Amino acid sequence: KGIAMRVAAPGSLRAWARSWAAADLLREGTMTGPSASLTALTAARGRGGGGARGLASSRFSPVRGFNAPPAFMALACLSMAAASTGGGGSMDIHDAMVVDQEGRKMRLGDAAKGRTVGLYFAGEWCPMCRSFTPKLKEYFNEKAQDKQTGNQKATIVFVSSDFSKEAADSHFKNQGNWLYLDYDSPLRQQLKQKFRIWGGMESSALGFDRRSGIPGMVVIGSDGNEVTYMNTESKGIRALEAWDLDANAW
Repeated sequence: KGIAMRVAAPGSLRAWARSWAAADLLREGTMTGPSASLTALTAARGRGGGGARGLASSRFSPVRGFNAPPAFMALACLSMAAASTGGGGSMDIHDAMVVDQEGRKMRLGDAAKGRTVGLYFAGEWCPMCRSFTPKLKEYFNEKAQDKQTGNQKATIVFVSSDFSKEAADSHFKNQGNWLYLDYDSPLRQQLKQKFRIWGGMESSALGFDRRSGIPGMVVIGSDGNEVTYMNTESKGIRALEAWDLDANAW
């Protein structure tokens, strides 16, 4: 009976989840205060012996000194897992519709032919993204073109974390000469889930099992799978040193 009462207390679970979400927003700069991270879930499993117990005993607990009952923590972990799944179905990345800075729509498979492709996950509401984008633009202008042939050897695809199409369109206009995944494409959310990169303010929809927030970047091959993960959220522009611009062309 006691366990049933715990399970039937969604308000407590939502409050606990909100505390994690708030802790995550600290790191992304949308709130101020000590740094914290929702992605500590994975680390907590390693530190605390795995599962809900590890999460409860982790130093990353959003409330200092907070010790949740094991049954409550198990339910919370199940809730997070359920929220982070979904977006099923095959991902035909070549048929994804993208837009360039001139407003022209095209298939990504055509636009990226002969180029290495990096996905850029960002939202204009995120201060770290607003700070990083000009640096990415400078990097792209300097590195993306083959200096001998003049051909473009790399492209970036912006995957928006903005909360409306209008906001995403406006955000893209302030970016570099690369591509923008159609805001209404189901791939927009599927790519976030596949590569486990999204903003803290998206956690209510996408869950908590991320490996990083935004800004984040992943180099993908022509099969749509990850080639190189670049933790731009933590390392900034230095993370792009891992991108081999002369390899993995589509």
